[in-house]
Amino acid sequence: MLKPINPGATRMLTCPYDTGEVKTEFTIAPLSVEVRAMLKDRLVTRVRDTEDKTSIQMNIYQTNAEAVRYGLRSVANFVNGEGHEVKLRLVPLGKYQVVADESMEKLNIPLGEVGRKDGYDSLLDWLGSQIMKGS
Repeated sequence: MLKPINPGATRMLTCPYDTGEVKTEFTIAPLSVEVRAMLKDRLVTRVRDTEDKTSIQMNIYQTNAEAVRYGLRSVANFVNGEGHEVKLRLVPLGKYQVVADESMEKLNIPLGEVGRKDGYDSLLDWLGSQIMKGS
């Protein structure tokens, strides 16, 4: 039986690469049909090179980052190097509430060798892939 996605539903997840004793919790929501289509259209770009040949460019990192911008709703247990809580700031963008640029920068945390072995360079990359899977 097919079950429709509830666009207002959220779910909480933790990053498997989080090594802290207290895990950071991310609340994510499914992307709207409009945003998902926009991101999937941007995922693959045709590029014409100098010899009049066409090749394909994959924009996976950009797509995952934009999925976070539109799909992340809140963060809990997220602290900076001094142990102070880092707040997620959402701002209006048309009819959407999206993650502000300065919050996106704070989420751009390298995952190191452990994450790269699974194909994720950064927290943004992993989190965006989870949002895309759930939409």
